[in-house]
Amino acid sequence: MKSGGPSGGSGTGGTSGNTGSSGSGGAAGNPGGSGGTTGGGGSQLPPGNCSDAAKLVYVVSDENHLYSFAPSKLPDVSAAFTDLGLINCSAPGADTVNSMAVDRAGTAYVNYTSGKIFTVNTTTLACADTGFVPGQSGFSPNLSMGFSSDTSGSSQETLYVSDNTGDDS
Repeated sequence: MKSGGPSGGSGTGGTSGNTGSSGSGGAAGNPGGSGGTTGGGGSQLPPGNCSDAAKLVYVVSDENHLYSFAPSKLPDVSAAFTDLGLINCSAPGADTVNSMAVDRAGTAYVNYTSGKIFTVNTTTLACADTGFVPGQSGFSPNLSMGFSSDTSGSSQETLYVSDNTGDDS
């Protein structure tokens, strides 16, 4: 199913080579934040390898729809964005996606405005609760997340989480 493209939301890019997957900041209109980071999650694939799913760019709309994005198809926005479906991990209508990061295996880690983090299979959209407890270690519910390789050339990666309060003091 193709769509005219998402409105607002957050996105994340895939990877290439031996660098870790990149993550996203908060939803559109929210300022970046500061704070500590914590590691966790991630995948282990042979060096330099990413799954085909991780080579795509993903964005989430304000309506919690996951889209794949093909920049090479621009300026035709309807061809560049493919609606993969509704991410329905949390309370429908009451909780929206705040940020997302995708690992090398193509698994999305999705932070909701409630502070919960779920893993989402980017092919089936199946959700699993990560067990992350909102507010732990003094984190606000709105987090920024991103994957990074553990060492240069490594296929092991770590999910880093940063508080996104917009408070830079």
